[in-house]
Amino acid sequence: YAGGFFFLAGCNIVVAQEGIKFGLPEVKRGLFPFQVMEALLQVIPARKVIDWCIRGYNLPVHEAAQYGLVSVVYPSTLIHQKTQEIIHQLTQNSPTAIRLGLQAYNHIRPSSDTQQYLYDMLQQAIHSQDGKEGLQAFREKRKPQWVGA
Repeated sequence: YAGGFFFLAGCNIVVAQEGIKFGLPEVKRGLFPFQVMEALLQVIPARKVIDWCIRGYNLPVHEAAQYGLVSVVYPSTLIHQKTQEIIHQLTQNSPTAIRLGLQAYNHIRPSSDTQQYLYDMLQQAIHSQDGKEGLQAFREKRKPQWVGA
């Protein structure tokens, strides 16, 4: 799950198929999507990201589009055609202008050295009693018994 959100959050255009859902189930496993949260905060309002991370629900594709995670949503029968149209539109524009524009965007975008901190937090969660219990319960296909430690 989580690794895919790095790709989505880092893309400039995201084409998605109708009917899909995006999930962040980490809290249901005694973990938290620390690093994914940071990536999602670059494209989705903070209140929505926090809500999604702490409740662990599935986000329908049209809601993901409303929040900016997805650029466009098409039925499966049109995905290829519409993606080709977008590619065609992009290739009609100056690659230099696009490259420089995206480079400028990346330069002015807020950045921080938070990835190491978030990785350390993930390790704490994984090695906590709740993290171990959540992962074990997931493997055993049972409801976890949280202890709060």
